[in-house]
Amino acid sequence: EVHLFGHDNFPAISADLKILVPTDSLAYHGLYQVMASTYFDSLYDEHKSCDENLQNISQLFIVNYQSLEQELNPDSIEIGSSYNWEIIKNNKIVYHGKQYISFMNEQYAFTGGAHGNTMRDYYTYDLKNQKLLTSGAVFISDSCSAIIELQKRSLTKAGIDLGNLWDDGFKCDNFYLLNKGIVFHYNQYEIASYAAGPMDVFVSFRGIQPYLKNTELLKEQNK
Repeated sequence: EVHLFGHDNFPAISADLKILVPTDSLAYHGLYQVMASTYFDSLYDEHKSCDENLQNISQLFIVNYQSLEQELNPDSIEIGSSYNWEIIKNNKIVYHGKQYISFMNEQYAFTGGAHGNTMRDYYTYDLKNQKLLTSGAVFISDSCSAIIELQKRSLTKAGIDLGNLWDDGFKCDNFYLLNKGIVFHYNQYEIASYAAGPMDVFVSFRGIQPYLKNTELLKEQNK
């Protein structure tokens, strides 16, 4: 923890940052780079170790937090618990199939306000061709509207009232694989209120097959 004004009596920032990458960075160089670069995003320095990159972003969080001191009076009684910041960032593999791995980057951040927010971003990596799969490489061009309709059918089947969802928030680019289909993930506030929580929407390979550009994914069904 690092406290404002360097004093234990003041609010503090807590940062818990962890990253999972292949232990053999040479044999799995492509996967290693993808997992590291998506985790650190624009701050990633491929010439440094993951531990060094973790230290860099941790320091950046601290510097941003300490910038609050410029607008606060250390003698004010208004510097309460709402100035405590908490950052939790990690990643994990959610699916490991024959040819594909899907993994998630998750970040929880409380930087004041009523509550913190959790964001989950999913990625799928092609082990055979050693590349990250984009939605454009997975789905046929201009098929997202049709895929969204499949998502809505899945939600309706699960008993969710579509009238409570925000129609313009639906999309096709945050997804992960299962051996029976594809799951589209929505973070809080994307298609529903914070109270509704995040949502995972499953669409079977059978249903989505007409819209797949990459039909190699169908082989995952036989796992």
